[in-house]
Amino acid sequence: MGCEIEFRNPGTKGKLGAVLAKITPATYGDISSSAFIRGRTSIYARIERVGGATAMHCGIRLPEAPRKMVICRVTSDELVRKLGQYMYQHVLLSGRATWLRHNWRLKNLTIDSFEPPKRGSILKALESAHEAGGRVWDEIEDPDAVIAEMRNS
Repeated sequence: MGCEIEFRNPGTKGKLGAVLAKITPATYGDISSSAFIRGRTSIYARIERVGGATAMHCGIRLPEAPRKMVICRVTSDELVRKLGQYMYQHVLLSGRATWLRHNWRLKNLTIDSFEPPKRGSILKALESAHEAGGRVWDEIEDPDAVIAEMRNS
């Protein structure tokens, strides 16, 4: 609207009180850099809504805040269709996010990709990793020294 709003203490004898706060057209720009953190991220969430009449959206619930739904934008109709196949399942969502700086709460997310849930046994996955090279550590006399050397190189 291009206007300014002032909050003031009550005045006396027809005079205005001191200004407590002032909101101008530039206020959001002035405080947003200190109030929000923006960047690319991936989050683990449960998909609960997908679609939209005017713009494509996805409703998700984060494990740390199961009672609060976050409505996210989705970059394409094709991605919305793919997300719809995983309704009521947990997936790894990726995209550009805005987080509130003071409590690290997700404010919004624009989803541009995702990874579906992994299928199979965690024990079999660990056994496969062990078979692929995990046994080599049994033959090393000082694994801590080897790891320290890897970190320094």
